Amino acid sequence: MDKENSIKNGSKTDIEGSNSAISREVGGNHYKKLKIQPIEFITANNLDFIDGNIIKYAVRRKDGENDKERYDKIIHYCQLAKETKCG
Repeated sequence: MDKENSIKNGSKTDIEGSNSAISREVGGNHYKKLKIQPIEFITANNLDFIDGNIIKYAVRRKDGENDKERYDKIIHYCQLAKETKCG
């Protein structure tokens, strides 16, 4: 399976080599430490940008970011989704 299909199918174990983008993280480890990285879930489920960000903020625990800030980001993206997708 090639790298692009591995990401679309949500399987980082099929991606070989430590130089692949999915095996690295820039600016922390708040995604790599998860069992399934948000990018894997988002692409496997064909989510758009807004829904992808809701997932991303829901699962990560970024150093220095408190729960209120994290939930405020989720709410903001939910409001964006309602305004842009629902009219």
